Amino acid sequence: DSVLDHRQAVPFVQGSSLLTVSVQALVFSGREGLQYAYRLGPDSTWTETRDATFRILDAPQGRQVLRVRARTARSPWSEPVLLELEVRTPWYRRWWAVFGAGVLVLGAGLLSATLVSRQHLRKQRREWEHQRALTTERQRIARDVHDDLGADMSNVLLLARIARSEAGSDQRPSFALDRIERMSDGLLKKIDEIIWALDPLEDNAQGLFQFMERYASELAHQHGLVFTSAYSLSGSMVDLPPAQRRDLYLAMKEVLQNVAEHACAKGVKLELTVADGALSVTITDDGVGLRDRGVTTSGHGMANIRQRLERWSGRVDVAAVEPTGTRIILTMPWAGIA
Repeated sequence: DSVLDHRQAVPFVQGSSLLTVSVQALVFSGREGLQYAYRLGPDSTWTETRDATFRILDAPQGRQVLRVRARTARSPWSEPVLLELEVRTPWYRRWWAVFGAGVLVLGAGLLSATLVSRQHLRKQRREWEHQRALTTERQRIARDVHDDLGADMSNVLLLARIARSEAGSDQRPSFALDRIERMSDGLLKKIDEIIWALDPLEDNAQGLFQFMERYASELAHQHGLVFTSAYSLSGSMVDLPPAQRRDLYLAMKEVLQNVAEHACAKGVKLELTVADGALSVTITDDGVGLRDRGVTTSGHGMANIRQRLERWSGRVDVAAVEPTGTRIILTMPWAGIA
């Protein structure tokens, strides 16, 4: 706030300056009808007012001239008085300020993106390290089970068979040794299942089918059944979750045991199909139907199978096969199927 010399250009900053102009006309009579008019620039219109003080809030950039004139009720307009203004752009609107602000915004954006990217990479690294630790631990447990328990049970089974061959005609020790042999053989199979479930190298469809096929072949041989198998893979697959493939394997195992013990079948076929985002295991036999073998779709065994599959949004489909037999399809959606 200061009084300016009208003979010099008055500095004025756009958007931040306020110019108050006070004028006084030199008249000796008729002051009650005194009127003023002003305009900024040669092309603007005149603004008339009876107030001798008025304010300039904004003006175009560059050299501008404020013109002020006066008149009485009985006189024409006087020659205008000129006041030159030097209208300047505020610092924050100048090119270097806008450029600097743009650089700051860009830098802040890049810094933010870098920080987010680093956080994402650190998170991915932690998850990868955690997964690697889990894989290493699974490999260690599978190796320890195989090396320690598997070897010991194999020795027990071998000793039982040697002892039975040396028992001669004594039936009592032979009967006990038979039990030891059967129990040892069953324990070895359970150990194989544990090792297979833990081994990360088996987390794929091919490994799943091979383990199913080996179990089904041995079971069919024990019960004198003709066994066939087929495998169809459409698309690519990533690693399969161990808990999910184990549930599918146990469901298949329960179906095959029911066929071997109750279907009175001559043959059984195992098929595994991977397509359309799902994995399907089909067991087909040529024996009697489920009802004829005393099994219902709502029984305890089928309930267990359904429970294992529904845990992963899967399902069980049962259909009769002509002229005789049953087809059971175990279907499970698989996120790893492309």
